[in-house]
Amino acid sequence: SIGSLAIIAEVSLKVRAKYGRTATAVAQFENEEKVHQALSAIRTGPLQPVACEWAGPEHGLWLRFGDQPKAVDWQLRNLPAGDWKVFENADEANAWESLRVRYDKLGPIVLKVVGLPSAIPELIRECRASSWIAHALNGVVFVSVSSAADVTRTRKSHRAVIERAPLGLRRQVATFGVNDAEYELM
Repeated sequence: SIGSLAIIAEVSLKVRAKYGRTATAVAQFENEEKVHQALSAIRTGPLQPVACEWAGPEHGLWLRFGDQPKAVDWQLRNLPAGDWKVFENADEANAWESLRVRYDKLGPIVLKVVGLPSAIPELIRECRASSWIAHALNGVVFVSVSSAADVTRTRKSHRAVIERAPLGLRRQVATFGVNDAEYELM
């Protein structure tokens, strides 16, 4: 706690009813521009996915919908242009498990970088990421980088926390990357 004390005075929970139906749509796009076009259409359109992940460098876009069955059907019929594959039930669980396994394989250094959702392509390029998983609707991106220099360079323009790295690198570069003024506020 670095010398500070906090008391939780109130806790608010958001309770949601169980979805009537869930479905996941996955598409591979040929390049970054096509993924960005699809993401722009999703962000500015009527679709309301409960999860939206962009995995690269293969440019896979994962959308999960959860709602009443008719609402899920409507959203699946109104996906942006792409070669979408729809998964449900056990196949859906297996698809998400494969993305989780992919996260486990990111590395050797994994940064959690935050930026504007609309600026994710630039963020990935600036980080020089070899692979990534982006929460494409909130701007949180997990990127694989290869060196301490990549971490330092990324932190010059983005907030970045070391999510996973070898111990030697963690001794070289601060995990949270806060400056002196930010540290004083902690």
